[in-house]
Amino acid sequence: MTNHSSKTLLVLLPSWNPGGADLTYLGPIVPFAIKAGWKVHTACSARAELEPLARRLESLGATHHHCEIAEEHCTGLRYQLMQRRFRRNTLAVLNTLDPDAVLLVLPWSTHGLGVMRACQARAIPTATVFQLVRPSHPPRWRRRATRALLDGCCHPIAVSENNREILASLFDIEREKIALIHNGIDVEPDPPPESIAKIRLETRRALGVDDHAVLCLTTARLAPQKGHLHLVEALPAVVSRHPQAHFIFAGEGQERIAIEARIQQLRLDTHVHLLGERKDIDI
Repeated sequence: MTNHSSKTLLVLLPSWNPGGADLTYLGPIVPFAIKAGWKVHTACSARAELEPLARRLESLGATHHHCEIAEEHCTGLRYQLMQRRFRRNTLAVLNTLDPDAVLLVLPWSTHGLGVMRACQARAIPTATVFQLVRPSHPPRWRRRATRALLDGCCHPIAVSENNREILASLFDIEREKIALIHNGIDVEPDPPPESIAKIRLETRRALGVDDHAVLCLTTARLAPQKGHLHLVEALPAVVSRHPQAHFIFAGEGQERIAIEARIQQLRLDTHVHLLGERKDIDI
């Protein structure tokens, strides 16, 4: 393996709230880069919600920095002013660390314009990973500005074939110019069958459900884009046909109160179990 002892990688995360993409995507990347001899620095907003992410990155061996690049959804002049501010903030970090490469992990396809402009200004090769992409219609000037950056030093990476198709259409980029690298996690070998049976039994009893209940697990933040409320709306029909089914939501977030209220209204409290944030789910 080639040693890059003089190389520095900077990972930029313009998120408001840490999600699975932030918390697990970097899990194998940061230690692998360090093992290969790179100095790894990471940066995100100093918001309290992002502190667990900062601590996680530090535990992986990265040197973490605070940089105010957490984007909010806005349009027009407010959006342009926000991107100018983020360009200045990112340039300050780039000028201090002088990285050889940047990994920019975007939570939305419309994010990152100011950060990418800063990387372009310094001509730093930037792997731009689009984690969450959905068909949208941002202003033409924004699409053109993003395309120009992706044609320059900011190399686009999609995490699924569907994302790549949407990105190609959204920014009018040739599909082949968008790298496709699926997200992945380390998978431990399956325990022996007798251990699996014991774990399943212990899990059911911890939840207070029948030993033969069918458990359906969802691991995600309780956020609008995850669709928990849509799932809850469909559950009465499922439970009426399959009363042994139980639905387990592992995760915490802004929609918890709304989800709990709808569960009560639909009388699903004995079939839907909210576990909150968990530390024992490595995905």
